[in-house]
Amino acid sequence: MRGFPGLVLSQLLGRVAGQMLRVSLVLFVLSRYHSPQLAGAATFLLVFPGLLVAPVIGVLLDRHNRTRLITIDYLIGAAALLAIAGLSARHALAPSVLLAICGVASITGPLSWAGLRSLFPAVVPGHLWERANALDSSSDVLATVLGAPIGGLIVGLAGGEWALAASGVLLALAGAAMLRVRDPAIKARGGPLLSEAWSGLVYVLRSRSLVGLALTFITFGAGW
Repeated sequence: MRGFPGLVLSQLLGRVAGQMLRVSLVLFVLSRYHSPQLAGAATFLLVFPGLLVAPVIGVLLDRHNRTRLITIDYLIGAAALLAIAGLSARHALAPSVLLAICGVASITGPLSWAGLRSLFPAVVPGHLWERANALDSSSDVLATVLGAPIGGLIVGLAGGEWALAASGVLLALAGAAMLRVRDPAIKARGGPLLSEAWSGLVYVLRSRSLVGLALTFITFGAGW
């Protein structure tokens, strides 16, 4: 299957980087600013803006080349983390700048969250979907097991800046791996972008099953 190894590698690297970031960002802010409030705000801004624009991101993924959009997200994430690490190393990272970088980087996050999994059925033949789904789930578990301990270890040995930089490098490598993946799906065409995004959101809210799934994932994520 052409492009499938690159897709799996990109997904694994991106997930490991994300798990590392969950731990290293909090530890970095606590060690650098000694402020639990700032650590909470930075973590919040790293996620929440992306959730707000997720319906629009979904329409973009339907209409445009998903591999390019995913690569863009990875590169933006890598640039953001390397910028935070570099500015902090030079003692030039004000709290407001940290929060601004986290907020901007979050906006493109759904491109990789949703885009990667939507590529699996497009790249993999139908009779292999079950195996591809198993591999997808396995990489998620592997990233969860490896990412957080690696992030904490780097913070302990070298400092928070190096942990963030390492996460940024992994995101850059994930973006590079996506360059070998081709999106074979036929792109949809529809009405205005915001109108289509609103229609999709209304459709989800009117479906009890989809609302239930959304609440389940939100509750599960909050527990983590």
